[in-house]
Formats: sequence, structure tokens, C-alpha cells
Amino acid sequence: MQDTSFNVHIKDEIPNYIFFIDTSGSIGKIDFEKVKLCLKKIITELPDNVNIEIIAFSSGARVISVLKCNKTEIFQDIEDNLHFDKGATNLVEALLLGKKTITNFGDNQKNYFVLLTDGVPTDDPEPIIKKLIIKGVDFIVIAIGSDSNKKEIEKLFPGQQLFIFDTFSSLSKCVKTLIPSRVTFPLHAKIYPKFEKIQKSNETFYLMVKLCSIHPKDIFHENEITLIIKDNRYYSGYEIKVGQITSEDCPSETTVKLMVRCPQEVLPTHIDFEIKVRGSTFHGRFDLKYSWFTGDFITRNQINIYVDGMAGHGKTSTLNLLFNVFSLNFDFEEFLLVGNDTDHITTEIRFQSVAHILLNKIISQSGLSASLVNFYKNIIQSLKIVFVDKPGMAKNQGNLSYNHAAKGQYSNKQQIKDLITVGEAKTFQECHAILFVISITLVDDVDLEFMKGKIQESLQAKMKPIVVVTHCDAYSPEEAEVMKKKLEGELKVDKKNFFYSTPYIQGEKQRDPIKDRIGFQILKSIVEIANNTENQKILEALAKDINNNNIDEICDSFAKTSISSTTKTNSNNSNHTSANSTPNGNPPSPLLSPNGNSSSPLLPPNSTTSESSPWTIYVKNDLTDAKVNEAKFKVFSSMTFGEFVSKVSLKFKLRVGDFSFIDENGFDLVFPDESILLSVLSDNITLSISN
Repeated sequence: MQDTSFNVHIKDEIPNYIFFIDTSGSIGKIDFEKVKLCLKKIITELPDNVNIEIIAFSSGARVISVLKCNKTEIFQDIEDNLHFDKGATNLVEALLLGKKTITNFGDNQKNYFVLLTDGVPTDDPEPIIKKLIIKGVDFIVIAIGSDSNKKEIEKLFPGQQLFIFDTFSSLSKCVKTLIPSRVTFPLHAKIYPKFEKIQKSNETFYLMVKLCSIHPKDIFHENEITLIIKDNRYYSGYEIKVGQITSEDCPSETTVKLMVRCPQEVLPTHIDFEIKVRGSTFHGRFDLKYSWFTGDFITRNQINIYVDGMAGHGKTSTLNLLFNVFSLNFDFEEFLLVGNDTDHITTEIRFQSVAHILLNKIISQSGLSASLVNFYKNIIQSLKIVFVDKPGMAKNQGNLSYNHAAKGQYSNKQQIKDLITVGEAKTFQECHAILFVISITLVDDVDLEFMKGKIQESLQAKMKPIVVVTHCDAYSPEEAEVMKKKLEGELKVDKKNFFYSTPYIQGEKQRDPIKDRIGFQILKSIVEIANNTENQKILEALAKDINNNNIDEICDSFAKTSISSTTKTNSNNSNHTSANSTPNGNPPSPLLSPNGNSSSPLLPPNSTTSESSPWTIYVKNDLTDAKVNEAKFKVFSSMTFGEFVSKVSLKFKLRVGDFSFIDENGFDLVFPDESILLSVLSDNITLSISN
């Protein structure tokens, strides 16, 4: 199934149960033993993981079993501490003990107060009952005896559950149906990205949360529901009140911002959240789809990633893992054939681009929605990544020479274009990065020295290798850890470029967020190395031109170069720009200063960006009624976006996180806090504050 939404998991709430047992004289000693028996039966029917407390009351009140979930201990507490007291039926003191318990331990959970009694209390508990009901407590009143006091009990507990039984035997037959074992989530929830465009992982991620009631007649009023996105190491937490909700025809749609707090961390596999509604707190999570963050892989030119390794070590499985990063399918897709034994071994060179795979394997499918087609077209138009699969390496055979591959050659006498029999156009075959797929079993193999030589060869070709180690799951964690350390010590590859992967196996359908995250990390490292390879070629060519005094060609080359391009989100759909886009939507160039002059390390920086020549940025504040609703700010070359936000918040007395900026073209500006402001904004620009 393909969908732009995320997999959402919401647990039904396990509530707390506090039992109030009437031990007064009116029950009588014989019937009191029956009360204890019914109490044990009710507790037996409850789930083992719920917390239970028992409070006895008559003339006074006492806790006979503190809040816990160990039923063996609870039953022992009943035998040891629950006794017939012969006193009055005073309920107030008992309810105050229960209130103290939920204040200390149960404020974020549903709480049931279960009352077993034979009549109306002799004191006046009505005020405390009203306060507890307002606090979200649900009462379940079980009365044994004549129903002559039914009206008085209903008056004391308005809108609560009331059960009256003539005898203890009739109560005993109904214990399974009296007490709810859990609180069911009363809503349907759907979470999906607000903008159907790929973006970078270091940008704020805008989501839509759609909620509607399960039962058509069940209405949830505005501010009755609170949505809380939980903090994690990558994103900051977020809390928002939800509008009125009725049926599926009239849902509440709420915008949520996942703001990056630490872009150096790895993207999480899922986001935890809470939904508070009618006194209950429901815990949930949704799995991230890394396809939305493939803006991290946008490059200036086509990059060719050669995938190499011994036959049978899992090259094709690893490629399938990487291709699935770009898919929104809830199920794993086998883009390339993987089989048993040797029937899937690669026997020819294949150039497989991400665009080609998506076009032929996904967009060609029937039944895709227009939004899905647009999403995949966005990737196809933006990404220029090509994976090159080739026959597995073997000793004493004609293996690929990486020095030659950097020039588009297989060896001194063979051009790669002449060997391609499967894949796409036979142009632009130069290698930019090498991905080695190695089975962990290589640790004890004679081929280890051969592989070490191939990795050294890639370094000599000025390409840092990426190593993906497979088959770790074939060993115990302890055995695998020993083998990993040995492999890392032997191969001497940068730790950050070493990955341990358990690819999807044949027939495996359900996507695994942990596996997908590893694929995403591998791709980020690959693209970084490929970009470095491409940039090195540019710099070497420029250095050569400098030696030849071709200064005009150098400046022209800088003017046309953009190290990291991005896509601009359609303003009609999102009013949102990429974190690495200029306000007019065009990508900035790290080789250019804000005024367009060269700031390459090969040429001196322009003096206009010095601290002595600040820029001016005007900000309009339409959010508050403050006396100051417009101000101008001096911006120096070292100021970051985060520092600028802090200055604006102090000037207009706004809290950081409660506002964002809109530029003169109506675009919402979202940048990482560490961005240098002059690299993403223009002099004399006017910004407006948005909520």
C-alpha cells in the first residue's frame, strides 16, 4: 500500500483502579466475607499490568493495599488488612485518600474509583465527588441490597455508572462485565506531511494531524483535546490544543511543527506523542518515512556510485535496501531480483538511477494517487544518483580498476560504456564513490587481504570507501561484536563510513524503520563522498586554469557553480522554502558571497562582508498590539540565524518558537539556527512575523 501518511500506533490506556470497600456495621460480618470474595473476583478479571489500590472505610478510612500491580501481594493484603469494622458509613475521608493517590501517581492516567457499599453514606461526600468528577475521575458504584436508595445514590454520583444488586450471588455472576479493563482511544488519527515535497532533514518538518471521533454522535469540543509531541534527541517537543471534532465528515486538522534541535544527531525511526482527552492520556508513535528527507541527496551533477564486493555477500540486497529509502510504500519492495544460491548473481554492469527505478517500478503502477505521482516526480526531477552494480570481485580475475573508473574506464584497455548491457544511457560513467558490501564472514577468510588491497586502491584513487557489513545476524551479539572489531581493525576505514546492515531478505514484506534508517545514513555518507569527489575535480581544473592565467574562465565557473542545490516548494501549496534556499527560492552557492562575488579559498573574499559594513534587515510585527510593531536590525557577517531570532524575540517581546518569518514574496523562512544570516538573506530585505 502506498500513502503519504505515516504508520500511526496508539495504545489503549491502562487505567488505575482504586477500590473503596464499605466495612461498616450495616453490612454484617457474614455478608462482609462475601464482599471480600467479590472484590477478589473483580481484581482477578483485570489485566495483570494495571495498578490497584484498596481503601477501607466505615467511621474512618485507611489504605489496606497501596497502589501496585502485583496481584499476589494485593490478595495477601486483602487477607491481612481488610477487616469488618462495625462503624458508620463515612465516605469523605476515604475519597480524600484516593484523591491524594491520583495526585501523586495518576494525574496523567485514567482513574476509576470503584465503590462497594450497601447503602448511602452517613456523611456528606457530595462536594468532594463533584471535584473528582471535574478532575476526570470515573466512579463505578456497586450497591448491594434494596434499590430503595437508588435515587439518592444517583444524585450523589451524577452521570456515573451505578449497579444495584439484590444479593451477593447476583453480583458474583456479573463481575466480568462491571469493570472496564482498559480505556479505548475514542478517535481515528491520521498523520501526514503538510507539504507534498521532499526536503532536507535539517529543516523544520511540518505535519498535519487529522482527528475525528469513532462514534458519529460523539462530539469533542474545542480545547478538549491536547496533542503533545515528545522530545527526542533530534526534534524538539511540541504541544497544541485541538479544535472541535465530530464525525469523519467534520474532522479537526491541526498543523504540527517538528523543529530540529540537534541536526548532528541521527534522524529518529519514529516520533512519540501523547493525546490527552477527557481525563485519559493515550500514548502513541508514528514511524518516519525517510523518503521525505531525500532533499539531503540533491547534487549539482549526476553522481555514479559503484557497488562492489565478493559474489554472494549481499550487494543486490543492499541496493534494494537503498532504493526503498525513496519509496513511500508501507511494504518492502524488491526493486532488483534477489534469489537463492547463484540465480541472482550479477553477471553484467548495470547503471540503475534512482529516477529510472522510481519511474519504472513505482510510477508505472496503476492506482497511484495524484499526490503520490507528484511526490515521486519531485524526487525524479531533483535527484541525479546512479547506482552501478557489477559482477562480484574475485582474485586473479579482471576486476574493476578504481583509478580507471574515476575516468569512466574499466581498465587500461576497456571503456565502461562498452561493457554496459543492462541499464540506462551509455554516457557519463565516471565513478564518484565506491560502496563495498562485505560479509562479516570475511573476517576469517583468505580473501580478507585481497579486500584490504581493493580498499587501499580506492583511497589511492582519492575516493574514501564506504563499507557495508552484512550477515551479522547469523551470529550471536557477542560473536558479532568480536568479528566487527577485528574487521574494523583490519580494513582501517573511517568509523563514520562503516555500517552494519541487516538487509531485507527474500519474501520479507513489512518495512522496518531501523533498517530504513541505516539505509538513509549510508546514502548520506555516499552523497557526501561523491560530492567531495566532484568538487575536487572542479578545484583541480580551476587550479590548472589559474596556472594558465584563465581568470575569466575561473570567475565564470564560480558564477555557474552551486555545491548543494535544493528544490523550492510551490508557494501555492505551502508558502514554505527550503532551509538552504534564498528568499526568492533560488539555491545559494557556497562559492559565492551574498552579493554574488567570489568567496572561493582560491580568491580573496570581498570586503563588503566585513564586520565594518553591516547589512540592514527590516522586521514587521503584526502579531501583537505592542507599541513597537516595526524595527530594523543591523546584521554583521558572523551573525547566525539563531542569534537573529533571539534579537527579534527580545525586541518584540515574543517567545522563541512561537513565531517564524515570511519574506517579501510570502515564503515562510526556515533555516538551521547555525546558518550564517548573510548567506541566506539579502541586504535591505523586509520580513514579516508569522505564527
